[in-house]
Amino acid sequence: MTAVRIVVADDQQVVRAGFAALLDTQPDFTVVGTARDGAEAVRTCRQLRPDVVLMDVRMPGMDGIEATRRLAGGDRRRTGLSRGRDRLAGLASSSSSRA
Repeated sequence: MTAVRIVVADDQQVVRAGFAALLDTQPDFTVVGTARDGAEAVRTCRQLRPDVVLMDVRMPGMDGIEATRRLAGGDRRRTGLSRGRDRLAGLASSSSSRA
């Protein structure tokens, strides 16, 4: 089985590194990249083409909601959920063939 390729995007270095390290301990996951803000997340994801992006909602510059919109484009098969300190934001939803 091929590992799920993940990009972690968070403006706080300790959070970014912590999630990446935790996810890398799992044999079915591989962290292929990290990003400090939404703009970097978009660039990184377009270059690396991960299966999953773990993205913070609140980041300086381009936030996680706008970055997810840009990455999803018109592809409604993707669902993005990010947990902020005080909210849960659903960005796009429909069934995905890769559940």
